[in-house]
Amino acid sequence: MKISEQIKKQREMKHWSQQELADKLHISRQSISKWEQDVALPSFANIVAISDLFAISLDELIREDEKLMNKFKTIQKFTPVEKIVGVSFVITVLIFAILGQVQNLV
Repeated sequence: MKISEQIKKQREMKHWSQQELADKLHISRQSISKWEQDVALPSFANIVAISDLFAISLDELIREDEKLMNKFKTIQKFTPVEKIVGVSFVITVLIFAILGQVQNLV
């Protein structure tokens, strides 16, 4: 079941309007409408809040929604190792630049 269907199903099971759910999440009713119409996807923070609010697991909420799962996969563009290598490279370049300036002063 897509997250859009899951949100609507859970909201209706609680007999809440879109506005009531929006108020509980501190967002606009239009955001709820867009999620339920599958026009937009909630942020990860909102997904966690929805999971807590409806007392359902994140797995149950998002696992079957391929579009959402792909969004999360594309968010992480670099693996942790790639991030470490990149930061190390930048630090190395900065050190060499500083050392070059120090040698020019001497």
